[in-house]
Amino acid sequence: MTRSNLKTLRGIHVLLVVVLGISFLAKIADHVPGLAGTGLEKILKDGYEYLRDMSLLIAIGGVAYVTNVFQKRHGFVGALKEEWRDIIATKSALFAYTQLERPTLAGAARRVQDKQRARQDRDASPDPRIDEMLAELYAKENATAKPWRRVSVEAATTMPNGRGA
Repeated sequence: MTRSNLKTLRGIHVLLVVVLGISFLAKIADHVPGLAGTGLEKILKDGYEYLRDMSLLIAIGGVAYVTNVFQKRHGFVGALKEEWRDIIATKSALFAYTQLERPTLAGAARRVQDKQRARQDRDASPDPRIDEMLAELYAKENATAKPWRRVSVEAATTMPNGRGA
């Protein structure tokens, strides 16, 4: 939990203790000599009745808060697992690269791109225009001469993610 969440939780605990203290005082007000029969006793009794009527809503608020905290935790754990998988995949790729007899940067980059394409092929794009835009960008990138790459006609016409036109 973050510090702001802990401050909020402490504030809720303090508020709960105060409300419970007031309701307890209201419940025993007729037995306290200074409060019995006064207007303060009536106010405390009315406050106690109101809290008793609203107790279900107060409990639902607490349950909603706890549910929210657990949902945030679940999302965080899911993101952490995905990040861990990516770290392991990268470590495995680096280890495999170091085990090659004659490693080349172009071959390693090509394998990484192939893995990325295979992973992206599993997920369909939410909008078909995304594939068109990626195809244009990919073609421009592969048609641009770079010191480490020879431009070929095949590379310039290949579609990204292997999805085709």
